[in-house]
Amino acid sequence: MGWRDTADWWFWQRQIGGFSVLYHFGASGMDAGDWMQWLDSTVKERGWPLGKIWLPHDARTRTFQSKHSAIEQFAAHYGLDKVGIVEKTSIADRINAGRTIIKRCEFHETDCEKGLDGLRAWQFAFNPDLQVFTKEPLHDWASHPSDGYTYGCQVMQTLPPPKAPDTGKRLPRDPDTMDDLHAFYERKNRSVD
Repeated sequence: MGWRDTADWWFWQRQIGGFSVLYHFGASGMDAGDWMQWLDSTVKERGWPLGKIWLPHDARTRTFQSKHSAIEQFAAHYGLDKVGIVEKTSIADRINAGRTIIKRCEFHETDCEKGLDGLRAWQFAFNPDLQVFTKEPLHDWASHPSDGYTYGCQVMQTLPPPKAPDTGKRLPRDPDTMDDLHAFYERKNRSVD
């Protein structure tokens, strides 16, 4: 999350059975303070509650430019409970997480368009001499939104699914008889009328 690094943000919402990916944004030339200001205005403008902010493993790094690491700055601004670091894993593990989670995602068509373009363009280099693809994806413009997405997928794999809303349409617990079950439905139908 340095000045020259490109940072990509994906906004996730857990749903029953999957995830809504609401928004993607990527840019460079911003430090942690700039990103916090952008994040505050983005969630305010869209009326979203701020959940937990997950930063990449290199957010622990201090630079000559800043006295504090990005994680320290974000924690000071939002509180320790609102900020986390994504565990460092292999690129292969992140790609696997992305392949697993994408099947359960629905993306906002326009607000995720550039991020989805990056995911579609993410590719491995081909070595013509050996006639094989490399083990790691190319590091180009597409790697930034793709890295951000796969970091998010790693986090989503660890979170419990949200609880179903209480609709009030529940069966009685362990009805003793069919008469108990019938009485439950009679009461329910009378309350609807």
